[in-house]
Amino acid sequence: KEDHAEAHFVLASMLREHFNDPVGADPHYRRYLAIEPSGAHADEARAVGDEAHPALEEGSAKPSPRLEDVNAELTTRHQRASVALTAAQQAQRTARAVRTEAQSALAKQREAVARLDGEVAQLQLDSRRDRLAHAIQELAQHGGEGGVPCEVLDVHVAEEAHEHSALALTRCKTNLDQAKGALRHAGGQATRERLEAQRELVADRRAAFEELEREEKAAYRLFLALQEAEQARAADVGRLLARLVAARFADLTGGAYERVSLDANLTDTRVSFSGATREPGNLSVGAREQLATLVRLALAAQLRTALLLDDQLVHSDAQRLARLRAQLLASSREYEHQIVVLTCRPADYLVPDEPDVVAIDLAEILSRP
Repeated sequence: KEDHAEAHFVLASMLREHFNDPVGADPHYRRYLAIEPSGAHADEARAVGDEAHPALEEGSAKPSPRLEDVNAELTTRHQRASVALTAAQQAQRTARAVRTEAQSALAKQREAVARLDGEVAQLQLDSRRDRLAHAIQELAQHGGEGGVPCEVLDVHVAEEAHEHSALALTRCKTNLDQAKGALRHAGGQATRERLEAQRELVADRRAAFEELEREEKAAYRLFLALQEAEQARAADVGRLLARLVAARFADLTGGAYERVSLDANLTDTRVSFSGATREPGNLSVGAREQLATLVRLALAAQLRTALLLDDQLVHSDAQRLARLRAQLLASSREYEHQIVVLTCRPADYLVPDEPDVVAIDLAEILSRP
């Protein structure tokens, strides 16, 4: 989105850091500051923008990165994001399995503790019942016969019952402590630490994936912007080459054709002759060869690259050959690029006393021992 400040900042950072294009990054820093003048990255955006100002004033902007590089970077980031997502999902599954195991162990230990608590309560109740029954029995036997006083019997019974209950209680407490220790070992601090570590890992992987996803979206927006700029630049180059080819073809034919028009992509050609517009297919073989040669010559001149011709003018007369020969020499000198001609008719291209033209006889070279 145009009003997404974070996307502009990520896109500007990629242009500056990954493609070394501070001038290309400057408009996105400015857009970020326009949307979020006091945002989290405002100071950095202003500082980087100040660094790019000298390059803008001198007009020394570096060329934009190639679409292939951006597409490769986009593919790499997408693969990294997929790997991070897969790892995060695996870590999340592992954490869930650990949590389920810990919960199951904790439930079992809680059941054991509850069972022991019930046994302790039951032992205490049984002990009291036994003491009460025994005291009632002693009272019935000795209370009215002048034997051992009931108070003495009650004390002995109570002491014995107390000792018995104390031993049972000690055993239960021992079992309870053992159960609590096992509970702490199975589902206590160790399990919580493992679960917390897994949660932190999942959070880190998710954050890394989200960061890669944001960079991927920003890179894709950059790719679309570069693609649009590349198409616009190609259209401009096409229109420039169309004018050059039309002018050279008119000069080559001595004005025989009233007008030659080419579209911006050099794919649609129209030639006006005697008031009628013709397609290249209606031209003579020689005229078509000449027009095709001029298109290739214009492209090679603008790209300043070598041009290879393989006897493309065998159907041209001597007058047009002379004019085309002059255009080849002029293009080679003006744009400083090399033109290589393979021909069986060297006289069509050789110019007497011309130092810039070099003739090589392949038959002589191949016949050397």
